[in-house]
Amino acid sequence: MSTKSKHKIAILQSNYIPWMGYFDIIRSVDTFIIYDCVQYTKSDWRNRNQILMNGKKNWLTIPVNFSNKHQLINETQVPSSNWAQKHYKSIRQFYQKAPFFHLFEKDIEKLYIQANELVYLSEINKLFITYICSILEINTKIVWNYTPIKTDNPNERLINTCHEFEATNYLTGPSAKNYLDTFKFNSNKITVDWFDYPNYQHYNQLKTSAFIPNLSIFDTLFNTGSCLFTK
Repeated sequence: MSTKSKHKIAILQSNYIPWMGYFDIIRSVDTFIIYDCVQYTKSDWRNRNQILMNGKKNWLTIPVNFSNKHQLINETQVPSSNWAQKHYKSIRQFYQKAPFFHLFEKDIEKLYIQANELVYLSEINKLFITYICSILEINTKIVWNYTPIKTDNPNERLINTCHEFEATNYLTGPSAKNYLDTFKFNSNKITVDWFDYPNYQHYNQLKTSAFIPNLSIFDTLFNTGSCLFTK
């Protein structure tokens, strides 16, 4: 009697130049689904992240047009401005002396030139996430522009998505314990796997006396040349 092969998925919103843990989740699943068909939240990771500036963490924030609380992430537009030039200038100014910055400098500059021409925040995030996955040799299938079957119940939306992609396992972070109905998942023959972010290895950072964690993946790449996932 044949058994169904294991297929693990994760479902997350797109983030701007995310931290190492975001990419650790991507590489840990067979299919990663970008879930930008949900409400855009202000002061979140969708349009901003942190880098080091003179040894202190600071925000890089993409300006967005925000019209109402029902606005979706994939509907969120970025006004025409020189935000991309400012971000690249800050990155270059504060990381040009990092050991491996030169390996990525030209690519990063090209990405920001491309990003400045894009209208939607989701497209900008896709541009950077795709590039970083290629650098980290992450070959997970990523599904963009996904729209789930409509339902008001968030657990049902996730379960429907798991069924649509024939998932046997759903990987999610510890914060989901506040709302996820694991009984409902199990009754639908979907195993919930909890991803507890490990204590990633510390590395030398510029102008810091103590390691500052959870910064954009750029900080890791520029200082180490790769990434420090646990095996």
